[in-house]
Amino acid sequence: MVLSSPEAFRNALWMILSSFLVFLMQAGFLCVEAGLTRRKNSINVAIKNITDLGISVIIFWAFDYSFMFGSPIDGWPLSTAMFPDVGNMDIEATVFFLFHAMFCSTSVTILSGAVAERMTFRGYLFITGLVSGLLYPVFGRWAWNGLNQDALTGWLGQQGFVDFAGSTVVHSVGGWAALATVLIIGPRLGRFSRKRSLQMITSADAPLALLGAHLRWFGWFGFNGGSPLAFNAEVPSILVNTLFAGAAGLVSPLLWNLSRSKTISKIGAEEFLTLMVRDVSDRKKTEAALQKSELEARNNAKQLRATLEQLKQAQAKLLQSEKMSSLGQIVAGVAHEINNPVGFIHGNLKYSRDYVQCLLQALDHYQDYAKELPSEIQSEIDELDLNFLKQDFPQLLNSMQYGTERIQTIVQSLRNFSRFDEADC
Repeated sequence: MVLSSPEAFRNALWMILSSFLVFLMQAGFLCVEAGLTRRKNSINVAIKNITDLGISVIIFWAFDYSFMFGSPIDGWPLSTAMFPDVGNMDIEATVFFLFHAMFCSTSVTILSGAVAERMTFRGYLFITGLVSGLLYPVFGRWAWNGLNQDALTGWLGQQGFVDFAGSTVVHSVGGWAALATVLIIGPRLGRFSRKRSLQMITSADAPLALLGAHLRWFGWFGFNGGSPLAFNAEVPSILVNTLFAGAAGLVSPLLWNLSRSKTISKIGAEEFLTLMVRDVSDRKKTEAALQKSELEARNNAKQLRATLEQLKQAQAKLLQSEKMSSLGQIVAGVAHEINNPVGFIHGNLKYSRDYVQCLLQALDHYQDYAKELPSEIQSEIDELDLNFLKQDFPQLLNSMQYGTERIQTIVQSLRNFSRFDEADC
């Protein structure tokens, strides 16, 4: 799809930019309402603002667009253009849809400021659906039907009714719905009394509210400037008038208060400055508290790291102790197993030495008094070298005794090691 001329391209581009500016007004409403309400309710107000934007856009796409601008068939206005396929629409129609979807969401969000802090979230969702799905499209059809075809065919449009920039369709409908809602809800309990007609509610964030006012003022350039639906010769004067209107709305109450009391009234500059100073003081206190909390968190983190390091060291010592304890048990078992046979051997070596002495004496007597033996037996005895055996066998017994004593010493050392490890554990 291609635009037919440079002029059509310029008009579409201006309408898209205007739509973005109107969309920016939603952020302005959110900041104003969240800043002027009490701090405990600011989150609830902000969520309501962004929620009604999403709901109103979906309802406008599904129902409002076809009802307000569709061509009726047999008197039934919902027969055409319901759930429009925006991707297959021509560029002019798509831009028109985008701009008026922003109008619908603005009409709904006007209500949120009137019922701020006064309505549950479920109740507000119901009102959002009622305004965007019934009140806005009905009045919008009366005033704007045929606007996308450059011919007003609605009931009010045929009567010569002129609505520029949604002054009635958007703002009055939203205001009427807000008025009806607050009449049902009723006044705040305890705020109005005979002694004091008005009790001001402390705002959560005055600078945030002022930022919202600036954003809404800026968004008005798109709201009014895009309402001709083209970038024509009327647009510059519309933008200048919009600028003057905002400035006049700011200066007029100041002049009124000055003319009454020669000074700015309590709800004027003095209170504003007081709120600003109080807000700055609160911010400084909050920053100091945050810095203190951050310092405490860092100190706690250092202590936590030191404690964690100590736990790691204790864990390492515990593991080492468990290992040494296991090793001591093994050593004690080995010592016990070695000590039994070695003790038996060492205990019998004395008897073995006595037996060997007896055998050696018997051998000496036998050699001294024995008769001559046959030559075969005598040769075998000579090969045994009895003299060497008599000398070496006692030395062998002494070596065995020394070895068993040495093994017993080692076993005692192992036992002492196992007992020392148990004492450490």
